[in-house]
Amino acid sequence: MSSPRQHSGRKLFTFGPRSGGESGFTAFSLLGAAPFSLRGPKGSRILNWGHKALAAQLLDTMADKLPQTNMAYQETLSATSARLRRSALESLKFDGARYTISYALQDEKGQIRWIEESAERVSGDNDSATYIEGVFKDITNEYQSKTQAAYDMRYDTLTGFYNAVYFQDILLHQQAAGHTAQIIQININNAGDIAAVYGASALDYVYQSLARRISGEVSPDDFVAFDRSKGYSLLFCGFGSENLLSRAKKLAYILRCIPIESPYGTLHPECEITIETPQAIKRQAIESSFRNLCTPSADLPELTDADVMQALEQELFCLAYQPICQSGTRMPIYYEALLRVKDKNGKLSTAFPYILAAEKHGLIGRIDLFVLRAAHKDLVRDPKLNIALNVSAGSIAAPDVVNAYVRILEAMGNDAKRVTVELTETMAVDNIGVANSFAARLRSMGCALAIDDFGTGHSSFQTLMGLEAQTIKIDGSYVKGIAVDQMKQNFVRMMAEMAQVFGLKIVAEMIDNEADTLMCERLGVDYLQGFFLGKPTIL
Repeated sequence: MSSPRQHSGRKLFTFGPRSGGESGFTAFSLLGAAPFSLRGPKGSRILNWGHKALAAQLLDTMADKLPQTNMAYQETLSATSARLRRSALESLKFDGARYTISYALQDEKGQIRWIEESAERVSGDNDSATYIEGVFKDITNEYQSKTQAAYDMRYDTLTGFYNAVYFQDILLHQQAAGHTAQIIQININNAGDIAAVYGASALDYVYQSLARRISGEVSPDDFVAFDRSKGYSLLFCGFGSENLLSRAKKLAYILRCIPIESPYGTLHPECEITIETPQAIKRQAIESSFRNLCTPSADLPELTDADVMQALEQELFCLAYQPICQSGTRMPIYYEALLRVKDKNGKLSTAFPYILAAEKHGLIGRIDLFVLRAAHKDLVRDPKLNIALNVSAGSIAAPDVVNAYVRILEAMGNDAKRVTVELTETMAVDNIGVANSFAARLRSMGCALAIDDFGTGHSSFQTLMGLEAQTIKIDGSYVKGIAVDQMKQNFVRMMAEMAQVFGLKIVAEMIDNEADTLMCERLGVDYLQGFFLGKPTIL
């Protein structure tokens, strides 16, 4: 049966005479939109177009080729878009229920369009809608603008390399992960002279020409940035000092010894090439920024594999839960499970040293399996509890750990539907094939997926869409102090708007004051997490 208590009492869209005649259709046309309705039970819904000419224009097809059934329209979509739309239709459990989703649609010419689809259930039989009214809207231009804005936040428009600000974030992430952080720095000492003699456009030509040469010497796994005041910065992943030196020598030859033939004449940039080591991040600094702190510690002990195994065997680990709250109401929606360690007096402290040791000694899978088993016990004790769990890259890359993880979820039955699994952005992208396989197995059991620490990696919304995540968690470095930082506000606003286009929810982490909370709410963030809204506690 329908649920009148939740019915909005208003129609989202109207058709025929109710739509205002031609003036109504003119309004739809100006919006790049086309109304539609679906009638009939699930599996045999008839697709009616409120105005075939508008629909044909929107879908770039002939009016007589418009799909006449919901199933026929689904077949025109990619697998990802079809799943998203099917899930949205199934969410209409009561009269007045609505959804708004966005997805890619390829027209007959092979062009990709982005469609925003909004609909409302008018009537139905219990949980199944039998009459739905809605509208399709072409948001391709809007999507492209937002995609361009996202590009501009990370890339230099002249060379196509990363910009200096984002490159610093990459270095920070690489150092925190323990990766090599030596970089090759390339400066053009006579840049000012070139600009003075030949003009600014000639200098831009030099920058672009050198960028093309550099691009031929880097792999997709390397990182290159450009800044007019600093020149080029290159981070080669997986190279020792000897290989780095040979790379620098080769770059010196192709950049110094080969002049640039240009419309402005033959140009001779004087390139200075050095190998630099950015200031190392102290382990204490990493610890202080680690968001899952319970009891801060100024000293991080070096632990062995025996220490990790002893903690597991003696049941020194436990879970603390931090609330993730709805924006606006600030009421907890679900909780993130965070690992803690109990000392002999029962005092809790961060498990960060144990996590580092477990990753170093190949024991992180045991930690992740412990967390899942412990969380299951808490789910059984509290039927209303919904939780999020972090899974490490080492675990999803180990088939035996993944199989064990999945077996535990299978044994949980319906409780698995109250679990959201969090993968970091960098982990998901660096292991995209493995992450896709793991995500598919999670979905088969009803688990949700979240991308954690978004903004610290080097991916895009399009890449992550393949994982079919429901939630994106913006890294706390973009949230902390956002109330007084215009750049952070721009970034989070852009992320929130793009998430809406992709039908995702956004979580802002590290909320620790009222001003940052209000700003995130104004910027369109869906959920909030941080000490200001609730510290991790034992349930």
